[in-house]
Amino acid sequence: NSNAVLECIGRSAELKALFESYSVTFHQRLVSASPAKAGMWPNDVQVPLTMYGEVVLGMQQWEQKFVGSKALEKLDTNSFLPWLGLSNQRTGELEREVLSGQCVLVENSDGQAE
Repeated sequence: NSNAVLECIGRSAELKALFESYSVTFHQRLVSASPAKAGMWPNDVQVPLTMYGEVVLGMQQWEQKFVGSKALEKLDTNSFLPWLGLSNQRTGELEREVLSGQCVLVENSDGQAE
């Protein structure tokens, strides 16, 4: 329900800023897409460099950290860490890298962190 989504976004200034930034970044990628920059023109089916992770990479660092922290939370709550072969030490290192802005962690369409 799109009205419910808009209502939820409107309750949080940070969430509203995140959605606005995502929209602006997507639009920038759309209007600047060309074969010279992205290897192809946008069309009705595909806009180059607009997959979720690619758009997040174009956003502000605080927004990347927010997205990464949510991916970390999902990893933690779903107990996927042992399945990924991550020790507690490695998990801590990953969290520090995400929160310091050294790396960007996103959730892919399958719900897995990458």
